[in-house]
Formats: sequence, structure tokens, C-alpha cells
Amino acid sequence: MTPGTRTAKQKTSHARNTSAWLVNAVSRTKTYSTTCAAIPVTPDDAVSHITTAYVGQTAEVAPTKGELTATYRVASHSPVDKSPVYEQVSSCTHLRQAGSPAHPCIESGDRERTPRHSTSGSLAA
Repeated sequence: MTPGTRTAKQKTSHARNTSAWLVNAVSRTKTYSTTCAAIPVTPDDAVSHITTAYVGQTAEVAPTKGELTATYRVASHSPVDKSPVYEQVSSCTHLRQAGSPAHPCIESGDRERTPRHSTSGSLAA
């Protein structure tokens, strides 16, 4: 690779609930574009930043069930303190019915895409 060439670096964080054996639930994925030797700086090198929420929880909180209910992306950063401003990019509005074998939204991939803008940076599911 040529010195100074930019490459994508990805960092994935997990929200682990070890008492429920839910240890692989992705809570956040950040993708950066930097040179190989550089340490990524947010927001300057950020390409994308996605966070998730699971049933009954707010984003980045360990799930009690492994069913994803919403995803958010960083739409911008505050010019004052560079804190992220989140936008909800997908949600699942189907509720699991008593006795149903699986969450219909997750099983069929039928997700309602409703962009919602947040100026507070709050991540409620």
C-alpha cells in the first residue's frame, strides 16, 4: 500500500447480557477512513456510525431479548462539542403475538423505514 493511502477501519461494540447468554448483540458500528498508521478521530475521520436498540431497551443497552427493534445513524455532529446527533433510520413496528414462534419483523425482514430526526441526541427505542 502506498504511504498516505486511506483505508477503511471498522470498530464494532457489543452490548452483552451474560445472564441471558446474549453476548453477540452489536450495539454500535463505526467506520473510519484513515491512513494505516493513523488513529481515527471522531468526527473528522468518521464515514458511518450506526447504533442499535433491542426489544424493551434504549440504544446501546444490553438486550433482554435478541430482537433488534431500531437502528440509528449519526446524521451530524454538534459544532460546539462534536457530540453526535442521531437519526432513526429503521424500526420494527410489528409486535410479537402471544404464541408466535418468532418475531415476524425479524423473520421476514419486513421493517418499516421511518427516518426520525433528533436534535437532542437521545436514543429512545
